[in-house]
Amino acid sequence: MNTLVGGLNFRPNVAARLERLPMTSYQRWLFGIIATAWFFDSMDLGIMTFVLGSIKAEFGLTAVQTGLLASSSFLGACEQNAAQ
Repeated sequence: MNTLVGGLNFRPNVAARLERLPMTSYQRWLFGIIATAWFFDSMDLGIMTFVLGSIKAEFGLTAVQTGLLASSSFLGACEQNAAQ
């Protein structure tokens, strides 16, 4: 569907129209919920980065054991996604 605008042949673009629409309060609320869930979901990896050195020293782990411990978080995430 083409429209004549100012003497030019104009074809409305749905994506451009969506970009011009303002963000509603429902969308802001939904974004806040999703951002909070993502924050807590990624918290375990962030914490692991900071405490892995202390865990290695406290339990006397080798480099291989420390690597396996760090990888277990990723393995758990993959297993959880596969179960869904």
